[in-house]
Amino acid sequence: MKNIAGIIFYSLFFIGLIVTLILANKGLDTTFSFAFVMGFLLLLFLSCIYFIVKLLLNLKSLTLNQWGRRMLKFLVIASTFSLVYCVLNMVFQRPDPFGISRLGTPVGMAFAMVFWDLMFLKKGEK
Repeated sequence: MKNIAGIIFYSLFFIGLIVTLILANKGLDTTFSFAFVMGFLLLLFLSCIYFIVKLLLNLKSLTLNQWGRRMLKFLVIASTFSLVYCVLNMVFQRPDPFGISRLGTPVGMAFAMVFWDLMFLKKGEK
């Protein structure tokens, strides 16, 4: 039953995403389109909050050894992505390739790669 609810939720999410993209692309400015887009953005925001809370709750169940391995993996991936990002910025001649404000994307990608599986763990799994 829970799997069916997940399938229905994700199906509605993707249908809503497609409708929102069509409404944004066509520039339809009606009260329905505004309400639909705002509702979809609220759903997206609440889904993000849910996944963050679930991730934090699953982080508590990690042992110290697992936590250390994940942090080491995060640091290696984040530093590699940051280095590649800076090199690509220098190759394509962007100003200030070592700015601290440009590290958000590599760090976010590394965080997602290392901790992604924790959002989908059930209780008792590690």
